[in-house]
Amino acid sequence: MPEQAQSLAQVGLTKAQEGLGKASEVYDELAERGKLLVERVRRQKATQDMKAAARTTVQRIGRAAEETKAAAGEMAEEAKETATTARTQARRTAGAARRAATRTTSSGRKVASSAGQTARAAQQAVAEAAEKVGTEGDRKPVEETVEKSGERPSA
Repeated sequence: MPEQAQSLAQVGLTKAQEGLGKASEVYDELAERGKLLVERVRRQKATQDMKAAARTTVQRIGRAAEETKAAAGEMAEEAKETATTARTQARRTAGAARRAATRTTSSGRKVASSAGQTARAAQQAVAEAAEKVGTEGDRKPVEETVEKSGERPSA
């Protein structure tokens, strides 16, 4: 029996080595077939056209990215200029409004002063006229004059 066991082990070892050798051959054969298939696919016109289209697309994307960056930079610069212009215009408008308000206030003061002078002059004129006409005791009451003439004085 030990000889038989040894013989069976030897047969098993031989078969395993044959299986490994065959598997190695099949693997090498499949690798060679895969290599030939890849080379054939790479040489096909459709594959070459696809590669050219991919290169063109990548180039276009690169140009579009550059143009977008440039446009964004220009827009940022224009936005800064617009903000600066808006600030300047706001300052000018605020200054003009302050000057107009000052002029209006000054004009209002002048008008008020002039009205005050006119009122004082009117008071003085009334006082002078009252002196010329006489005192109140010298005048006849308005009602007596109206009754005699039949007319009403205009207001």
